[in-house]
Amino acid sequence: MALLKLLLAPKQLAKKWHIGDQSRAALRSTIIGGQWSQARLNQYGYASDGVCQYCLDCPGTLHHRLWCCPMLQQEREEAVDSEVIQAARAAPQSDLMFTRALMPRDALPRISAPSMGDIWSFAHGGDTAALTGDIYTDGSGLAPICWPEANRAGWGIAVMTGQTMRGIAYGLLPGHHQSVPRAELYAVTQALRHGTAPMHIRTDCLGIVEGLQHGREWCIHSSRPNNDIWKL
Repeated sequence: MALLKLLLAPKQLAKKWHIGDQSRAALRSTIIGGQWSQARLNQYGYASDGVCQYCLDCPGTLHHRLWCCPMLQQEREEAVDSEVIQAARAAPQSDLMFTRALMPRDALPRISAPSMGDIWSFAHGGDTAALTGDIYTDGSGLAPICWPEANRAGWGIAVMTGQTMRGIAYGLLPGHHQSVPRAELYAVTQALRHGTAPMHIRTDCLGIVEGLQHGREWCIHSSRPNNDIWKL
């Protein structure tokens, strides 16, 4: 379930998103099925009947309590947009999105990975021959906590003379494996492939520096992450 990790977020993320302890506890209870509706109490022999104790007119399911019971309509409208209420009422009661805040991963949009071709642009001069001298490389990325298929990373190159930037190259990290260390390494390979000697490549990625210190055989070993890029 894609949202499980998100809603069971650690306290650091809960603090970042301004989720109080009480709200976080309520989310956890919802996700793990800790809400006991009247129908559920009746199912397990803890209540004599399963009728909603608010309206006394419908089966007291969790879906009914949250989205349909007329006695709770005012609270519902204060807490949730009308479009969400309509969508929840139209959904089957077995839909866990509206009763336990769980979304199946296959319900998320499918995203294709960037092409394996070189996806990049060059600015401030427009000529790759300007990739020479002092070259600074970097990588960055965005990793949604509950949707790894949507991870995206990018790489960049800056050509500097002292404090003056003479050119930049940048692009998307190709392939399904999207991570910042991989983007950092890809930036270096792009500088080497398209640059012109003499070059002095500078990176803040310790993994690249350590890899170069260990040598090619160590870097391209099958147990090393991103060994396919080291082979380029």
